[in-house]
Amino acid sequence: MTLPSSTRYDSKKDSIFAVLLWSTVFVSGAASVFAGLEDLSALLISGSLTLLLALLMGWIWFGTYYEFVGDFLVSHTGPFKESLRLDRILSVRATCNMLSSAALSRDRLEIRYGTKAYQITLVSPLDREGFLVDLRLRCPEADLTKAV
Repeated sequence: MTLPSSTRYDSKKDSIFAVLLWSTVFVSGAASVFAGLEDLSALLISGSLTLLLALLMGWIWFGTYYEFVGDFLVSHTGPFKESLRLDRILSVRATCNMLSSAALSRDRLEIRYGTKAYQITLVSPLDREGFLVDLRLRCPEADLTKAV
């Protein structure tokens, strides 16, 4: 069976992450308005920073996905990107680990690619089953028994 050279999986998104991301933008916007009541230049500066924050949060919210590209699993999180060689993947397990990662859901997969504690990456594919099937085909030696 020939695998496609590139396959994309969108990130699953929890409402709690939506609240956290967008409330940050809202609070920043409200602070800009209050700063602007005292000084117009403060409104311009803080409003510009709020706009940049909103653009970054939007990019992260709408630009988080995972794709298999050749011999790599690439995690995209807005402007950030992590590439992981498929032949380095040792195991995958289900987790609710809340470490900072390329995951917008608490329903995550921990991908271990080394023996050290920090050699993991966390993902939250919307199509979890499809992602695991694809990963199993691309990494037959990896232990995926704890991923479901």
